[in-house]
Amino acid sequence: MYFCYVDDSGADKGRTLTGLLVPEEGWNDLLHHWLDGRRKLEQTWGVPKNTELHAVHLVKGRGRPCATHEQNDGFSRQARIAAHDLMLWHLARCQSVRVLTVAGPTAKVARVYRSFVEHLEQ
Repeated sequence: MYFCYVDDSGADKGRTLTGLLVPEEGWNDLLHHWLDGRRKLEQTWGVPKNTELHAVHLVKGRGRPCATHEQNDGFSRQARIAAHDLMLWHLARCQSVRVLTVAGPTAKVARVYRSFVEHLEQ
């Protein structure tokens, strides 16, 4: 059995679905690395461990993920990119994680989802 987190992204002309897959036996390893990264985010920039992270909010500066106004005001674009990279680095340390991305035209979103599921089943 695998756990899979799927997120979609896209604009008018295209849509991507990206899934992080981890086998059941790799879950504890993934969780360990994820929580290490979250602790580091909190220690370094004041982003609480229970704050939901979205790359678009984190990197593009649309969100205010830090615990205080002062921390958010000091959370520069460069720091946000560093925080994003830190979390990717921690996820990459889990050797059992696999990534699957499927892309297609936005006008055919159902087909993109169907293609994603077909790849998962293979």
